[in-house]
Amino acid sequence: MDPVLAVAAELALARGTRMVEPLELEEACGLDHDGCVTALVALRDAGSLQLALSPSSQIVLVALTDSGVLRYAEEVRADLDAVRRRVADAAAAAVGQGAVDLADRVGEPALLVECLLDQWVRERRIVYSRSPGRKFRIHRIER
Repeated sequence: MDPVLAVAAELALARGTRMVEPLELEEACGLDHDGCVTALVALRDAGSLQLALSPSSQIVLVALTDSGVLRYAEEVRADLDAVRRRVADAAAAAVGQGAVDLADRVGEPALLVECLLDQWVRERRIVYSRSPGRKFRIHRIER
């Protein structure tokens, strides 16, 4: 596991947002600015995060992608298959119920649940829409 990805994912999951504060990331990684930029560019190139740099190489934006969060979770969560099943079951039970807080229902971080749902959308396994407060309206499940 890439240590910078691990730190970025931990910070993002703790905050509940894909966005990571660049200075906090540099400090938590224990890297100097150039080392952090080099590591982040490699992670961007691997599809694990979005990165925006200013012309002077200042970090403007760091945001994890679904791929980055799920890559991290696959490495550190031995129970990820069970989490996937719980989220899938909760989503199936929520079809037609209106806006539902799936993260609360399964007791997992909202960002992780969101990334799993987004992965399933790409796989054409679920159709949902977002509602305020990180709630989801589950329209259809394809199992």
